[in-house]
Amino acid sequence: TLCAKLADRSFQACGEDVVLSSLCRVFSIPNVLLKSDIALSSANLWLGCPHFDHANEVYRATESSPHYDLQHNILCVVIGRKTVDLWSPLAVAEGKASFSSGPISTSSRHHGRSKNAASDVEEAPTCTFVLNEGDAIFIPEGWWHRVTTGDATNPTEVPLTMAINFWWVSSFEVQRRRLRPENLVYYTRRILETTARKLLERELEEIRDKCKELPELLQLNQADFELLLTKVAQRHVQATEV
Repeated sequence: TLCAKLADRSFQACGEDVVLSSLCRVFSIPNVLLKSDIALSSANLWLGCPHFDHANEVYRATESSPHYDLQHNILCVVIGRKTVDLWSPLAVAEGKASFSSGPISTSSRHHGRSKNAASDVEEAPTCTFVLNEGDAIFIPEGWWHRVTTGDATNPTEVPLTMAINFWWVSSFEVQRRRLRPENLVYYTRRILETTARKLLERELEEIRDKCKELPELLQLNQADFELLLTKVAQRHVQATEV
């Protein structure tokens, strides 16, 4: 059973109790999560229904604010429907999606901290998935997402939604926790160097696209032009570094 397997593999180790353990007999862990290198941390059961908007006297589907989580998870819909909007961390980092900071709208302890929740999104999601009964989705650690429970266009069509998700720590996080402080400094420096190099490459490509006719106008040969582009890109990257 789910209860026994989770208790054996994770809950006993971290000292957590299994709440509503009788429900665990109904569910089983997805086979993909039974691998020995995956350390399940918890499972959550979610129940949701349309809420009544008294101001407008209409029913509305419930919706979470866009947020990211600090663990991987698989969300499985048992009854009803959920719509999951996903934004790639890369899209957010490059400014392709913009969020306004705000309080976290749910109480899940897996949600990231600091500026990980937002009420408004200025850019369309990287991808959107509609999950019906029996469907599941993998939501990677660090990916911004918004979950709509029920049917947003016709909320009363889906009166009840039940879902369960399984949480586990990523292999990267497992390794990070094992690092000594001096190694953390080293790997942080490596990550910053790689990030700076990729920013420089991106800036060079953007400048090349915008300045295709510049060498002829400035009477520069290609080698001098590339040197100029590199210096401009380096200045821009330095100006935007945190």
